Amino acid sequence: MAVTGAGVSLASMVSCQSESSTVKNFGKLTFSDEQASKYYPQSILSAEPRANSVVLWTRLAEVGRRNKSLPLVLQMAKDEQFEEIILYFEAQAELERDGCVSIKVIDLTPNEHYYYRFIFPSDNKNYSSKIGRTKTAPEAGQLENIKFAQVCCQDYVGRYYNSYWKLLEQDDLDFVLFLGDYIYETTRDPRFQTDDSRKVEFKDINGAIKLGSEEAPFYAARSLNNYRQLYQIYRSDPLLQKVHEKFPMIAIWDDHEFADDSFGMNSTHYTGRKDEADLVRKLNSEQAFFEFMPIDINENESPITKSLKRSELNRFPDTKIYRSFNFGSNLDLVVSDYRTYRPEHLIPEEAFPGTIIFNETALQLLLSTQGIDFESLKQYFAPYVDIDSADFVNQKALLKEALIKAYHAEGLTKNEAMKKTSALVTGNLAISVINQWLKSEQQINENLANGIGFSYGLLGKLNLFGEIGSRYFVVKQAYDLLAAATYVFNSSNQNAFGQRQELWLKNQLFSSTANWKILANSVAMNSLLLDLRDEGLNIPEPYNQLFYMNVDHWDGFPDKRKDLLDSFSAIDNMILLSGDIHAGLVGKHNDVIREFTAPALSSSTQKKMIGDIGKKDPILSRLPRLDLLLSKANELILKANKLLEYAEMTKNGLVIHYLSQDKMITDYYLLPESMTTNAYYSSKQDVLNQLEQRTFETMASQRKNKGA
Repeated sequence: MAVTGAGVSLASMVSCQSESSTVKNFGKLTFSDEQASKYYPQSILSAEPRANSVVLWTRLAEVGRRNKSLPLVLQMAKDEQFEEIILYFEAQAELERDGCVSIKVIDLTPNEHYYYRFIFPSDNKNYSSKIGRTKTAPEAGQLENIKFAQVCCQDYVGRYYNSYWKLLEQDDLDFVLFLGDYIYETTRDPRFQTDDSRKVEFKDINGAIKLGSEEAPFYAARSLNNYRQLYQIYRSDPLLQKVHEKFPMIAIWDDHEFADDSFGMNSTHYTGRKDEADLVRKLNSEQAFFEFMPIDINENESPITKSLKRSELNRFPDTKIYRSFNFGSNLDLVVSDYRTYRPEHLIPEEAFPGTIIFNETALQLLLSTQGIDFESLKQYFAPYVDIDSADFVNQKALLKEALIKAYHAEGLTKNEAMKKTSALVTGNLAISVINQWLKSEQQINENLANGIGFSYGLLGKLNLFGEIGSRYFVVKQAYDLLAAATYVFNSSNQNAFGQRQELWLKNQLFSSTANWKILANSVAMNSLLLDLRDEGLNIPEPYNQLFYMNVDHWDGFPDKRKDLLDSFSAIDNMILLSGDIHAGLVGKHNDVIREFTAPALSSSTQKKMIGDIGKKDPILSRLPRLDLLLSKANELILKANKLLEYAEMTKNGLVIHYLSQDKMITDYYLLPESMTTNAYYSSKQDVLNQLEQRTFETMASQRKNKGA
């Protein structure tokens, strides 16, 4: 029985062999739930199930208490009573890894359950963890039905994981697929964390990022201690522990494991007010993730070839968490990484609404390349003037004066405000935006326009700073035009996977001979549109438009998404699984690829998030009849998104999939959001009684792959 292990994540494995193939006489064990909680406060888990291997994890808290690395023993057995022990392995829980231990056990039997426990020898006693159960995957070519759960978005602050009762009711899950946002980096973000029933208070408060106002501050993780503490707290949840003790996990990250709506090493907390590139923070978030979330990135290599030195190179910007899993002849699962390599959002959060992106000449050329008549659309674009013209000397001076005051009020220093204003108030600017900052007698008449152009304001970007009009609530037609124009000249600005990962993904999917091919993606490829043009809604300008609700997702990269989906359409029985949007969605792409988006397990639902942001945002707060729109959320989303067959914006929950050779059965289990803000940990049946089930059936096709 070969084992690879060290007190770190699989990204930092050291190979070694157990001293003996025979079981050692370990002596009497000391166990109680109280002792297990003391020595192993995050309990145990298994991960990365393959036909002949699995990774086993725990954290020995005593390492921190004694401030030194300590010995730990792993036992593995074929039975829960440990009468048939097959493995005894000595490891080290290392101080530099926060006491976390990940051990990869190989040479296991395919499609088999195993039991395991960790033992801490101290003071002539042997303190045992709880007993965990895991399962290996079917071997290649073996035809087995597969059943697994799809979960995402488990905020802890003011939230409870009651939906996990549905998983614990199961006994035959092969694994749990977690699609990101396992933790949330903030302590009490007022946009979605407003309840103090469960708190996170950083011990290393000086290492955290202070956000909010002086009167109501909240914090975001930055230091390694901050991120480690988040995993420690989240993993202390008793229902989450039970899930991990019972089923192996396959996990990827999304944004909150680092920072909301992040890209690369950039966060968006300050919505454009400052440069948020932070390599130290990114590396800290990665280290904590790999310590607490075991990832086997070298699954195709012999364990003997791994070394600590090589694995330590798996750090940003070269991080790799995308990988594949085979479950016999029935399923190939490919899990991707949307965040590490993705480019910046196409609309800067600090974009000035009046800046002209394309002047009239460029706009005419752009539209002509797409077969669109400029004259038929010119009424929708923005008349502009060259503000540097001698004709507008007074208006330019007054505009700069007004903007310096405005930027200073937004939190910039006087010098920063002056510098930013000087950079913006030049060249072609939209007349309507200029006039917003001038008194009526100072305003510029549109008859003086130099041309008709495309401004940031046309995208819905109406504030000096902010996510509205840059990441959320972006005008679709205008955004599609901007995206298409930039994609022609630089297709990499929409490639969220990055070139290397994209080539790898396609190779994995097109070379697969499994019956079902599943691509797990942390964010949805299905569009999420909101159409406020309906006359029955009676929404006035400028709100009566068709909006992308969130271009942080694949809606932000529409041209690259189309190219990928067109390519994937050639693959038989291709399924997409996604998360992050805090809504349950089912839709189709190109009539052949079905996508299932899981609702948030505990985080605020999409409806609540829109409502909370809308009421506080200076733009959305002026949206008439917001409460009425929210009450019709599901109806409006389905009406605007023709490729969606199901949308649930108001509930939490999870998804369970069952794959046979001829069909895939998908069950959504949904709870009212009110049931996530209270603990039902002693009321399993109350939760099960409240769960709403929606079932979808996908039949396997008989066509064969057409090739890439």
